[in-house]
Amino acid sequence: MAAGDPLVVAIDCSTSAAKAVVVARNGDVCASGRQPIPPAHAGDGS
Repeated sequence: MAAGDPLVVAIDCSTSAAKAVVVARNGDVCASGRQPIPPAHAGDGS
């Protein structure tokens, strides 16, 4: 991969985590990551 080559960034946000991957044109994975998303709970309404 050379400087300036195109990359694809794919992002998936589900109910439990956000995940991302960066892929080069030739299919090589350049970077990836995952961050858990803590559950949110509604208040009791008061």
